[in-house]
Amino acid sequence: MGAVALKYLRLPDVIERCGIKKSKIYDDMETGDFPKNYQLGGRAVGWLESDITAWQQKQIKNAEHPEPDIKQKSN
Repeated sequence: MGAVALKYLRLPDVIERCGIKKSKIYDDMETGDFPKNYQLGGRAVGWLESDITAWQQKQIKNAEHPEPDIKQKSN
């Protein structure tokens, strides 16, 4: 089997592909609603292209079949 090449996307590419702003990306990373980034060296970070693709597919699936909003009533 050959080695799988991993492709990293830098922030401008992630913003363009996902259509959301930098602040939303980082806020959603904190809550676990967006893939984590990886330190590439120095101050450079990147996201795995496969993680971003999986996130996009999840967004499409949720738009087609939204998960029920389960909230407990407070008495």
